Amino acid sequence: GNIFVAENYESRGNRIRKIDVNGTITTVAGNGTTHYTGDGKPATDASLWTPRDVFVDKNGDLYITDASNQRIRKVEGVGAPTTLNPGIYAGPTVPELVTVAAGSNVEVSLPDPGDETPAISMTFSNISNGGVTSVTPVITGPPPPEGLRLGEQTVYYDLNTTASFSGPVDLCFNYTGMDVGNEADLKLYHFSNDTWTDITTSLDTQTNIICGQATSFSFFALLTPLPKPPTPRHLAIVKATITQGGTPVVGAKIAFSRFLSGLSDAYLWEGTTDAEGKARIEILIEDVLIQRGASGYYRARITNATGSVLDTYNSVPITGAEEVAFTFPIGEGLIIESTSKIDFGLSANVPNPFNPSTTIAYQLPESGHVSLVIYNMLGQQVRTLVSDFQPAGQYRVVWNGKDALGHSVASGVYFYRLVGGGQVQTKRMLLLK
Repeated sequence: GNIFVAENYESRGNRIRKIDVNGTITTVAGNGTTHYTGDGKPATDASLWTPRDVFVDKNGDLYITDASNQRIRKVEGVGAPTTLNPGIYAGPTVPELVTVAAGSNVEVSLPDPGDETPAISMTFSNISNGGVTSVTPVITGPPPPEGLRLGEQTVYYDLNTTASFSGPVDLCFNYTGMDVGNEADLKLYHFSNDTWTDITTSLDTQTNIICGQATSFSFFALLTPLPKPPTPRHLAIVKATITQGGTPVVGAKIAFSRFLSGLSDAYLWEGTTDAEGKARIEILIEDVLIQRGASGYYRARITNATGSVLDTYNSVPITGAEEVAFTFPIGEGLIIESTSKIDFGLSANVPNPFNPSTTIAYQLPESGHVSLVIYNMLGQQVRTLVSDFQPAGQYRVVWNGKDALGHSVASGVYFYRLVGGGQVQTKRMLLLK
């Protein structure tokens, strides 16, 4: 039979090609451009954006995973492509559409297309021929410029119009309800000619409205600068057991300082023993303070509930990116019980299966840029939970079962992927409603 191939490379792809039994290659869908157009038109006039999968049913109808448009496109035989289920896992069911008439200083308002996306208003300087204006929120688009990032809701706004217009268009976005990062630094950017441009003209943090001016339509995004990385830090974990005469000491405080000149009296890390005489202490050291990170010798001081010193231990060896277990017998020498490396780790989410939310835990042995992203079974990005510079440590993040636009996702299997320090870990989870 025939072979159907999805071409999804930028230069001359974004088409569906058919290879028949004679080896003849023809284009059956897509015009080679990256956009979302063509519903109701011949399939070869349609714009696709990163088509990935192709399926042919028993009736000869073709189904296309139009990945970057978050849509399943259907071609009925040699007919026109139609959208089977627009906005799967992201975006509204249809783009928000408004008819605009010809005229000068024409004002247009696009309804709020999602719970956590902005309503958009615009003023056209001049429209010579009326048409339809639309906005489609999507979660994939051109990467932001270096040093800038999207907020928690990784949303781009694809604005289109069939109207003929000239002169600048004033646009205003209401970002109420969105996590946009540092609001004071928020900017409105427009993607044109393969370049992001800051088009911001005003920002009102009281009404949550940001405005800009453009002369063409395509992608728009609300961007803020990436935060400056904090001073690198390294993690060590101490598990301490305190005993006296072989009996656990309950409610004792154990504190640690660096055993170095000028630092040995700065007890910055401490813990209190439980009913078994055990305490867990996380030690984070900044490189600016100690060039060797958390590795080195420490002083441990043990006090009782009234603050009286029970004992002090000098030259306690602790190594960064390691977990070490000590026993501190009051009046006796330190005992090293065990050491183990602290690994970059992603834990199983709890609960699993879940509805509607679940908690994802992970740990970082060293500080660095970290991303934690949710994907669906098609490999499409659903939600970015973390994208930031984080100190070494242990973290917990809750996913509420919603996509980047604030819409509840469907039941099914999802993947969560942790990237940091040159390492990647992925696990799966099941949402059951």
